[in-house]
Amino acid sequence: MKNKLFLTGLTGVLLLFLTPLWGQSPTLNLQYKDTPVVQVLEDLESKTNYSFVYQKQVLAGVPGLQINQVPENVRFNYAYYPVVFDGWKYPRDEVYARLAEQDIIARKYFYPLTNAFECYQGVPGFDPQDTPVAAHIADRVLTLPMYADLPLEKVDQICDIILG
Repeated sequence: MKNKLFLTGLTGVLLLFLTPLWGQSPTLNLQYKDTPVVQVLEDLESKTNYSFVYQKQVLAGVPGLQINQVPENVRFNYAYYPVVFDGWKYPRDEVYARLAEQDIIARKYFYPLTNAFECYQGVPGFDPQDTPVAAHIADRVLTLPMYADLPLEKVDQICDIILG
């Protein structure tokens, strides 16, 4: 397969398949043909913002779910939608599995912690016990799907699965 990237040195081999932005979707190729890249990115950001705001309205304020608050003076890039399941009725791994059962791909964010990688074992200053807050969050955080063409029906399905 073309556009493969192998990363080694952590624990085993991680294989990534790379696809350029323009190759991801025939619709994207046709829709943005001859459009300046900055305009394309702004359009995609605008579409993603809609899904982000909608999802945030449904999940914000739910006890046991922590959602990042974006300061007003920050331009958020909508690349990730992290939610911390801390005291929620379902632990992060169960939510992850429930989403996967419905073919919804979420991601365990910053898991495992970088300082827990095998290559850092025994290196002074990299003991995971020295970063208990980071370890606590890493064991509970999940990034939810977030992309420009995410239909609101899919957002509703994701929220329904989480809220169970």
